Amino acid sequence: NLVAAYNFVIPMLTTSKVLCFNHVIFYEKFIAIFDIIKSMLNSLSAKVRVSMEILSKVGEQVYMAYSGGKDSTALALLVRDYVKSVGKLKKVVLVHNDTMSEIDIMEYWARRFMNSYSEEMGALNVEVEKIVTRPHPFSNFYWRVFVRGYPAPTFSFRWCVEELKIRPTRGVIPDGSVLLVGLRDDESSTRSGSNKRKFTACSISHGDCMSDRYIAENNVIKVAPIRNWSEEDVWNYLKDNELAKDLFSLYFNDKVRFGCWHCTLIKTQWGLRLDKRYAYFDALRLLYRALSDIKELRMTKNMGYSTLGALKMPARALLLKFLLKAETLSGITLYGLDESSVEGHSLREIFTKLEPEEADDLIRRDMLSKGRFTTVADLREADDRWLEELDKSTASHPSRYFDGDDLIRALMW
Repeated sequence: NLVAAYNFVIPMLTTSKVLCFNHVIFYEKFIAIFDIIKSMLNSLSAKVRVSMEILSKVGEQVYMAYSGGKDSTALALLVRDYVKSVGKLKKVVLVHNDTMSEIDIMEYWARRFMNSYSEEMGALNVEVEKIVTRPHPFSNFYWRVFVRGYPAPTFSFRWCVEELKIRPTRGVIPDGSVLLVGLRDDESSTRSGSNKRKFTACSISHGDCMSDRYIAENNVIKVAPIRNWSEEDVWNYLKDNELAKDLFSLYFNDKVRFGCWHCTLIKTQWGLRLDKRYAYFDALRLLYRALSDIKELRMTKNMGYSTLGALKMPARALLLKFLLKAETLSGITLYGLDESSVEGHSLREIFTKLEPEEADDLIRRDMLSKGRFTTVADLREADDRWLEELDKSTASHPSRYFDGDDLIRALMW
């Protein structure tokens, strides 16, 4: 009611053509008082109370989207604190999508957190179920690139989102379920605009009706309890939580985001600039983009938004060579090559170790490889004739260097 009065009186006073002396005095006091009230309403403690009130309406079982990032971690801990204070929840189902090409330290952190969280919630008599969705081995990033020849995604062809994230998770959450999400308007202008289009608006003249935190989408009720939290709110909430202490080292600057190491829709993958070891993979990501942009290294097609089709085998062979070099120089292995398997053989074994005939036989099990893939022998034989063109096309990109070292040249030669 106080907020409603503020939004009614202030415009009336400020648009008046004539203000008498008493009006001026009233106006100045009104402004001072409500500046204090607004500050109180915008405090983290006030936001936490509103968020917990939202949680009080979701029932005894909820699904929770958990990426491992700061926002979903803050949401998970908010739910835990809600249970501690109210204790109404009986079951939480964590839904975690592992694309199999996440930045490994971030994926390993997410796995550790889910295990610790399950134990702590169990001690509060709340059952925690973990659902981890992953793409089929024939659909993960490495198979699609090295076997099917998928080029680097563009804003016109974002194949990765559908195949690595959406499709594996589709149907996991039953109709009519409540799904808690860590969406915030403060993440970015793009996110804010998306939230405003999706979620119901709430007139401030009626107070905080909280309807702007709910949406029915694909027969699932999505609830965004921390939608109005700022980034500062999130970090302040996390800083005193023991379960979140290891997360701070992963966010070494405010540009870091959880996601796939190979994303080419961003200029710099800041999660890979933690140290030089990971920076090699940022350079590898850049080479993937550069290879995809060389027309002579692309097949042609007659359908779709472009006549350029899959990467030709020489481009894939170069990319595999660069990938293995990045692993050697960094001492880091890309876990998705080892954890994805076809008939008991990891993708790493298929692409680099098995006898060519056996590897080719396994690859032919993927019907969509027909016409796109020749032989493993071709994949393992890199042609260096394109190195100079790659060197020139990546010359000015910031991801090429780390502390003055040229990472592109380190991978190519």
